[in-house]
Amino acid sequence: MDGSRVILRGLWQRMSAEQRSQSALHFWKTDGGAGEAEKMMAIAAIARARGSRELKIRRAPRESLQKWTVAVAQLPEDTVGCLIRLYLLNEQQSMIAEFLDDLRIPHENGVINQGFSLTSHSPHEMTDAARRSESATVLIWLSCISDT
Repeated sequence: MDGSRVILRGLWQRMSAEQRSQSALHFWKTDGGAGEAEKMMAIAAIARARGSRELKIRRAPRESLQKWTVAVAQLPEDTVGCLIRLYLLNEQQSMIAEFLDDLRIPHENGVINQGFSLTSHSPHEMTDAARRSESATVLIWLSCISDT
């Protein structure tokens, strides 16, 4: 397992139960949620953890899927990355946008414009901006984008 995956799992584990629940809510939305591949991996992990058949998990209501996703200890790495990104983009968009504005990084609603390289900012500049934001979520976001 490479370092980025270890970091993502660590971030997921450090998120509060409420943050993970909100992330899972966005993950299982019919539109704008995770892709089918990530959902199928999550379904397989939930089925293994619960000792259930995948078909039963697939047919479960969204609320159950949300609850079970939060409860599974070992989700696939791609699923964890997707869960964290969806949480940040849906629940922390304004904070991310303010952080990017502070650094004058071009973005659209918190999503960095394609072609922009974060390496144009020094780690010192990024750390200073994160401290100014006074949000632990900025650090989660920085870890997530630096390793994906």
